[in-house]
Amino acid sequence: LVLEQSLIRTRATLSKGDVVSTWHRGVRFDLDVSKVIPSAFHAVTCINTDIEVDIGEVQTGSTSQPQTNPQSPIEEDMENIKGFRLGTGQTTSSSRSCTSLSPSKAPSTVSLLPEPPEGQKDGVCTILIRYSGGQGKRRFAVETASVEDLFAFASSIMNRDKHTFQLVTRFPRRELSLVGNQSENSIKNPGLLTLSEAGLQQGQEMFMVENL
Repeated sequence: LVLEQSLIRTRATLSKGDVVSTWHRGVRFDLDVSKVIPSAFHAVTCINTDIEVDIGEVQTGSTSQPQTNPQSPIEEDMENIKGFRLGTGQTTSSSRSCTSLSPSKAPSTVSLLPEPPEGQKDGVCTILIRYSGGQGKRRFAVETASVEDLFAFASSIMNRDKHTFQLVTRFPRRELSLVGNQSENSIKNPGLLTLSEAGLQQGQEMFMVENL
């Protein structure tokens, strides 16, 4: 959907043989236009047009080799993608994040804290967690639920270890993590804090997931 909207906003026409450049998480992708439909003139207009984009197979110049563990073209391409984490000089690779989400490395089944009764609104915060693979939402009683309970929920929807990421808000930026900082004033076990003690209030909150 992002690519289709980008074509409509940045191009007047699209022709066979064009190279479309797009960015995703700091990585540039060059896509070759191999076919347009209708194909009478090998070109289409992008103005006031509902465009549908189909991503074809990745074309490589290497000779065919026996595949003992076949992968989709997207998986093969993602193994070679590297980027930079914003605000740091650390290089990250997509293959590392993919393995952390694989079922073979999934944490053991966790027991989630029950949600407050459906009709209860006082002291209840509905928390939305967004991550690269989707999002999840759950209601918590801020006075009794702990930061550990929040991370247990996030871990269950992402199928990954709760000590490998932190939850952050954007404006203003606030960070929640089960790993304490090295400063003298840091809390040794932040997971024991209630959500109220961690700064959450009745209403709604949205957190983004950042890898540690």
